[in-house]
Amino acid sequence: MEYLKKNCILILIFLLAIFLRLNYDIFISGYNFDEIAMVSIAKQKFPFEILNAISKLDYHAPLYYLIIHPFTYLQNEWLYLRLLNLIFSLVNIFVFYKIGKLLNGKKLGYVLALILSVNHLAISTASFIKFYCLYFLLYSTSIYYLIKVIKQNKNHTKFAIMNTLCILSSTFGIVFISIEYLILHLKQKIKPTNAIFIPSIGFLLYLPILIKQIQLNKETIISPHSSYSEFSTLAFYNFFNDYFTPLINYCCNLITIESCTYLANIFKSLQENKIDILALFVFIFLSLIPVILSIFCVLKGIINNKIIKKINIISLVYFVFFIILVILEKTGFIPIYLYPCGLILLITLGVGIVSFKNKKISTAILIYLIFCQLIITNCYPPTKRGIEKAKIYYGIEKYLKNKDKNTYLIATVGGRFIKKYYKNERIIDFDSEKMKGSFNRDFINIIFDGKITPKTNKKSLKDLIKDDILEEKKSVAFENYFNKSIKNQLNKNDKIVLSFYADEYPFIFTQREIENTYSKKYYPHLSKARIKDLASEEIIFDSGYLSEIILTYSFNQLIEQLEKNFKRIKIEQYQKTPNDDYIKAFESYDFDKSTKWIAQNTIKGWVFITYQKMK
Repeated sequence: MEYLKKNCILILIFLLAIFLRLNYDIFISGYNFDEIAMVSIAKQKFPFEILNAISKLDYHAPLYYLIIHPFTYLQNEWLYLRLLNLIFSLVNIFVFYKIGKLLNGKKLGYVLALILSVNHLAISTASFIKFYCLYFLLYSTSIYYLIKVIKQNKNHTKFAIMNTLCILSSTFGIVFISIEYLILHLKQKIKPTNAIFIPSIGFLLYLPILIKQIQLNKETIISPHSSYSEFSTLAFYNFFNDYFTPLINYCCNLITIESCTYLANIFKSLQENKIDILALFVFIFLSLIPVILSIFCVLKGIINNKIIKKINIISLVYFVFFIILVILEKTGFIPIYLYPCGLILLITLGVGIVSFKNKKISTAILIYLIFCQLIITNCYPPTKRGIEKAKIYYGIEKYLKNKDKNTYLIATVGGRFIKKYYKNERIIDFDSEKMKGSFNRDFINIIFDGKITPKTNKKSLKDLIKDDILEEKKSVAFENYFNKSIKNQLNKNDKIVLSFYADEYPFIFTQREIENTYSKKYYPHLSKARIKDLASEEIIFDSGYLSEIILTYSFNQLIEQLEKNFKRIKIEQYQKTPNDDYIKAFESYDFDKSTKWIAQNTIKGWVFITYQKMK
């Protein structure tokens, strides 16, 4: 009873944190693209097949995959994986409390625990089956021991162990840890002993995989993050917004800005030379003011605390390193990848808030910032939170359960991961990432008749493929590849199914029928004018635009071969219901009618087109 009295504030903070996280899609079944990628690799044999798959299929560190491997044997494994993330997220709050207590007593501990408990980014990632919650926890613990090293010059071994785990949980972990030790050496004059020896072992263990991942990255032409925003003033603002308010999409992807109604309305109203008063009001009070207040408190925290100043130097150097990678197009400007900096910002924010001499001002700022987090996180409609529902792959799961086991499936969305996840299925991974050259350059080289060389980069690629696209050339190399890998493997009357997720790729075989009859708003990839723009030197050249053009061209090559060698016999569509389930919404053997139906309804869900070999 005495313990409960002493810790009642902390217990209340934990209860709030649990409520907010359980209220945020924790119990949704099924997977989205990133989640199926994680689980498909974790399902491989432990540990060597998992490590091999990471080096060939992924860009991330191995620790999370190894930890979740046992959970993939459980029924409804998605539930346990999300609950595991929930545990990581809650323990992280306790670590934040310990950081605050170490820096300035229980009061700061409570403030930091409260800030992290209501943080939208921390809440939303708890329902996302990926390594984020784990490495957030590991970095927080590393920062805790970093402060101990700076303040008390002890716990070097524990600090080293946590840094080792950070390296094994995060691709850029070695960079952050190296910067950390460099700053410690320069500012603290701490000589590297076992504190640097133990992380070196972790780095050497990860090094063989990292080398292969770097080679894999070099084999790409279009960045895997081409759909994310380039570094800009708005992107920089979004970084702060993602940590201090929840109004803008957490991936900083400007393409998905429609997911936030109020922010989208602001941009629309500005384009139309008018002001949406409600949108502007919401943006100012739930985004702009919290960000300005938070930055002010962060600066105050840096000025008033020498330890905080030192760890912010580490954060700043790492931030600069990351921006260089963004400029070089090695990654996208994605705030969640900068979480070590975000954690330090949140700690600094708490220090700045409690440093006000006037406690009423301090309390008012804290309440206002928490209110802004809560009003969006807890009250904003779930469909407009900006977080992709985890049910996407549930549609293909339902289809595969009813599919004839002898029928081949051409998986155009996340094909290489579906193939890993559903090992017993006949799946051909004509993956869209392969088709546009953001996974490796082998497949795109086939599409463009062997024109792509190891020296080909994004800019030279434009000139190499321009004529093929503008003249709509047929790819002889792809036709040969198609015949060898698909056509020649099937006997007469064998069936093959083309699958695609209409939310992302609504531009397949119905092109000719609907191009002139249906809104270009939902079919931007179909516009020949946009493809013709490739010939213009005035076009704004970026990875996202080029990948869109290449993907459209590649899919057209695939569809042409299917139409040439097979007969369309059936089309099916699985759509999401209001309760987030997927059901078969449409099935037809009449392609005249189905084309019209698709033109009106293909904006959501999975589409499956069945072909039959006739010769």
